[in-house]
Amino acid sequence: MIVRIKAKIEHGGKYVPAILTNEHSESSYGQPVVVIDGEKRARKPGQVFCIRVSDFEMADLDRRAGYLALKG
Repeated sequence: MIVRIKAKIEHGGKYVPAILTNEHSESSYGQPVVVIDGEKRARKPGQVFCIRVSDFEMADLDRRAGYLALKG
C-alpha cells in the first residue's frame, strides 16, 4: 500500500506543511517518513516532535510507525 498524506509538523515553534509517505527512498520496509514541503531529506520519528494529520486511521498508522501523531 502506497501512503502519501498531507500533514503538518511542529518545526521551530510552528506547524509547517509536510508529506507523510512511504514512497521516499529513505523509507524502509514500507514505514512512512516525513518530508517537509520543498525539502528532499526525509525525517524519521526520532527527528520529528509532533505530526498532525486530518484522518484518524492515518494518525493511528503514524503512531504505529513511531511518530507522535495528533488528529486535527
